[in-house]
Amino acid sequence: MTARGVIGALVAASAGLPFFPLWAALAVGAGAGLLVPLVQYAVDHLLRLQDDTSALAVHGISALWGLLAVGL
Repeated sequence: MTARGVIGALVAASAGLPFFPLWAALAVGAGAGLLVPLVQYAVDHLLRLQDDTSALAVHGISALWGLLAVGL
């Protein structure tokens, strides 16, 4: 779970690395790292989708959060 959160944080922060200062990249990565377990639980238990590798939570939602953070 921790490794998935770290990978999600890297995915989210890498969307805006040319535009973010260091503190903003850390904040975006921390936000994505907190989102990954929540989305993983929602996909597995609430939506009952079979996502063994958690690709939707790690790459999909993290990338979406990173792109939204660039606009903010």
